[in-house]
Amino acid sequence: MDRAIVPDAPIDSVVRLRAVVAYLGERAQHGWWQSAFLSPAGRGFLTAAFVKTLPLAQCSGATAAAARAHDLGIGVGQVHHLFRLPEALEQAIFRAMYEPAVVRRIFAELVDRTAALTALRTVAEMSAFNGALSNVAGPTWVGDAHAVYASEVWARVAMLYMHGFETGVQVYPYFSDRAP
Repeated sequence: MDRAIVPDAPIDSVVRLRAVVAYLGERAQHGWWQSAFLSPAGRGFLTAAFVKTLPLAQCSGATAAAARAHDLGIGVGQVHHLFRLPEALEQAIFRAMYEPAVVRRIFAELVDRTAALTALRTVAEMSAFNGALSNVAGPTWVGDAHAVYASEVWARVAMLYMHGFETGVQVYPYFSDRAP
């Protein structure tokens, strides 16, 4: 993976978080978006068309569905979120999805809801954030546009999604230079 483009970006964490949240947000898990690309049925549907790139196709489809839901909730423009990142990060994530070890590790966490929630909880527990989450709902600002390159902010993003999935309240963490 060419980290020269995004030297401090936590690509592995973002790839993992994106896949787990995309899976948990799908129709069969929490229904935040109405896709099923990461389900057994989605796998069966895509297998014939994407023989060599099935995991990438599944993650791309789920990412597009999640991006649409986030864009509707947050808005578009000078905003980034887990499913719509700066181009250099998107390219690094795309390249990572061609690494067999990365794909095996990700899909091992997407076997069922419990495994995916455990993976999300593991990332969320790395957060040093001590703020209250009781009133968190909908679009939630987590930092300026440059924060997407900081490792520590992704644990907070994971914590916000974890809170949303545990409470049933949709949460859309985002980055923007225009703080709310």
